Amino acid sequence: MQKGTPTPTSYGDVVAVTVPNPDGSFTPSREQIRVSRSAEGAPPHTMTGDERAVLAQITASLSMEGHTDVQHVDILVQGSIAILRGTVPGPSTSARIEDIVGSVNGVTEVWNELELIPTDPTH
Repeated sequence: MQKGTPTPTSYGDVVAVTVPNPDGSFTPSREQIRVSRSAEGAPPHTMTGDERAVLAQITASLSMEGHTDVQHVDILVQGSIAILRGTVPGPSTSARIEDIVGSVNGVTEVWNELELIPTDPTH
């Protein structure tokens, strides 16, 4: 850094000083965003009234469908993003839940973080 140049105070300032041609197109992956949001010590997201209304619509849509097992699925709404977490018995169930949630008015993006746990047909 040259004499007389102010000390960088943000990440953007550091990049501007140290990287000759920074690429501003970096976008974190969903996993990186999920991990950053669930970092220890981060406050839990409190849903707004609009988010609770969208969640109610999602719950009603899944209940009306009736044939999809959502017993072990948790749904969180943040803005217009619906986040699906939990377990389902197979990929078709996961895809069906994602389709239903994505069709709800007010949802512009669905983050499907569902884990596939196949059921054991012998039990």
